[in-house]
Amino acid sequence: MDDLVKDRGWAMRGDSDPRPTGSPSTESTPTDITFGVTRTLDAAGAAQVITSLPELVAAARWEGDPGRSPMAGMSVVIDAVTGETGWIPSDVITDAKVGGAIASHRAVVAHDAKPIMRSLLSAGIDMQGLALDTQIATYLVDPSRSSYSLASVCLDFLGAEPSASVESTGQFDFGGEEAAALPKSCGEDAVLVGHLASVMRQRLASIDNEALYTEIENPLVHVLARMEHLGIAVDRGALENIRTRLTAEASELTSRLYEIAGKQFNVNSTNQLREILYDDKGLTPGKKTKTGYSTDAATLEKLHDEWPEFIGPLLRYREVEKLRSTYGEGLLAEVGPDSRIHATFNQTVARTG
Repeated sequence: MDDLVKDRGWAMRGDSDPRPTGSPSTESTPTDITFGVTRTLDAAGAAQVITSLPELVAAARWEGDPGRSPMAGMSVVIDAVTGETGWIPSDVITDAKVGGAIASHRAVVAHDAKPIMRSLLSAGIDMQGLALDTQIATYLVDPSRSSYSLASVCLDFLGAEPSASVESTGQFDFGGEEAAALPKSCGEDAVLVGHLASVMRQRLASIDNEALYTEIENPLVHVLARMEHLGIAVDRGALENIRTRLTAEASELTSRLYEIAGKQFNVNSTNQLREILYDDKGLTPGKKTKTGYSTDAATLEKLHDEWPEFIGPLLRYREVEKLRSTYGEGLLAEVGPDSRIHATFNQTVARTG
């Protein structure tokens, strides 16, 4: 990818890199947006609407975390001028004809399309026709933003934002009034996405980033969605054995440290360690922080020869405890019922260095 970036004359920027001179401002004149009627579509109606639309502008809602929980439904823009939208409930989405229409459409527009793709994949629908993800486009236009939520982006680029809804999280409460307002709320989001798409296409062209979006970022959305959906296979039994072994070693090291110190204490407490090292034992203090003398690894290494029988096990305990919490506990907590870890990949951040 580096060669392609160089050949195209593109720049790869991190969060700390300054915005290039001439980068488009996010300030905008409020856009005239019309929110029309919303109608709930049955299977026949949804399939007909989807296949008839030259561009499928969509938004979605979930029962919980976007892409990680069942999809409650999705909205599509039927008429961009009048703002008419269609709400497609989850049980309609899974209809063979509707799912086939979504999968075969080649001009899908959405804001943060990856969770939609991931949920559809779980339903056996492979939506490969993404034409524009306005969230990714916004990232290319303004990579220094702190938020790429639909509400934030629409406010800055359209001078409008979604009505008070569940847009910020994409999820709602089935037992509350939100459920009844869901089709309208999601439909308004879809209308906003349509207006935002027009702005983002112009902005991408103005900074000559159309090829970067089309050739790299857009195809990557589908790749990442499939990676998240498929997950990474792990051996749960092996992880449990690692956790058991590390837990036992951490316990043994803790008992040894109690014995050497002559008392029980919280091995993870910096204050209690200071007391043992510098007050009780009288070791040479290292660097001083705002809260007192340091007990970090570098300081302990320097103190090792003054009390090796204690410092050695303490350093080992920290290594073991970090491995236990990160791999023995952390990874196990992320393993799904299918014995796979389904990670989430963020396409709107960059790190350099």
